[in-house]
Amino acid sequence: MMKKIALVKSKSQHVKLVAGVAMALALSACSSTESTHTGQVIDTACVDRASNMAAHAETSRSAAQMRSSANAIQHCIANPLPPSLNDEDTQAVMQVMAISALTYMKAGELDAAAAQMQRFETHFPGQDLYLPDYTSFRDTVTALIGGSHLSTQELASLNISRELRREIERQQYWLTH
Repeated sequence: MMKKIALVKSKSQHVKLVAGVAMALALSACSSTESTHTGQVIDTACVDRASNMAAHAETSRSAAQMRSSANAIQHCIANPLPPSLNDEDTQAVMQVMAISALTYMKAGELDAAAAQMQRFETHFPGQDLYLPDYTSFRDTVTALIGGSHLSTQELASLNISRELRREIERQQYWLTH
């Protein structure tokens, strides 16, 4: 019983550390290329307010505030989305959804992040965003959500950073030894 509790605590700390690194990379990539003309699909003032909330939550290291900012970011996108989007709106919506998923991860809300990722995949099948180091947003979230359960082959096939791959391999080693 004690051993299981120690592993859960270790896994939780690992997830928060890795999510923090990924969030910092993704926010710099996604927010810097935010579209300025998205019509009614995205409320850009809402995104700005939610981004400020996330920055404050990060400074204060408050998981509850981070979750609130993720909820706020998610609600800045029109619901339901129009049946067809132009390229500019598609890119902007993908970026906002990505920021929302990564903010949920940073808050430690892996179920909410997975749900947001599922929404991303439903609306944009086969599409992806790339982080500044040219790693895949989709693969990075997949690794962060289920990294300890991925096989060596599955992990090798993901376009993720070397640091994240090493951290997941380290976690897998210590969970099995």
